[in-house]
Amino acid sequence: MFARIKGNGEIRLINCIFKGNQAFNGAGIFAENKEAGSVVLINNTFSGNEASNVAGGANFVFEKATSACQIYNNIFWNNLAVLQPGLLIRNDTGASVNLFNNDMEDYKVSATAALTKAYNIKQDPLLTADLDLQEGSPCIDTGANNAPFLPGTDIGGNLRMVDGDGNGSVIADMGAYEVSRVYPSGGTFGTRILLVGPGYGSKKGKVLVGNSVSKILEWTDESVRCEITKSLLPGGMT
Repeated sequence: MFARIKGNGEIRLINCIFKGNQAFNGAGIFAENKEAGSVVLINNTFSGNEASNVAGGANFVFEKATSACQIYNNIFWNNLAVLQPGLLIRNDTGASVNLFNNDMEDYKVSATAALTKAYNIKQDPLLTADLDLQEGSPCIDTGANNAPFLPGTDIGGNLRMVDGDGNGSVIADMGAYEVSRVYPSGGTFGTRILLVGPGYGSKKGKVLVGNSVSKILEWTDESVRCEITKSLLPGGMT
């Protein structure tokens, strides 16, 4: 994807997936800002892109100090390039760059005096083939809740801020997808289960574990707590 900002324009990408793209520079996205515009990247996933020169994930060029770039809660992983396969920002004029709560294989920002960064990691995000987050991903509950323009839902329409690892913390995940989970993954008579994920509604329904109806302990739109009331056969809990 190539974009050129004119005047005070803005490129704003939220909840997007960039996968399987090829280009010379910036295979996921290459954006050139010659004036006073801005770039905003919130909760995107760049993976499986390949550049024959630089920046397999994203490449931004700023030519005015009055420009701005805000990059929060993104994943740049498993992209290929000769140099900086993750993220490259050419910022020789000293445009303002905020880089917070991203998972990046690597990145480079020139004019680092204009760079503000914190809580970025370099860990395998444990992505599925569909670029969802697997159990144990370091990107679960490690995004920034105060990210500008943080969406209320993820790319699939699920709530953006849920308790992704069952520890009671309601924190945004990194990447385009927010995790929904069942805790624990196994159990029998008396086991209490937490279902995390949006859209349960305000009216209590039924939760079947195997073929047995469980006891509802708490029901909200974002989570359900229940208890297994009958013994299950081996493999009965799914």
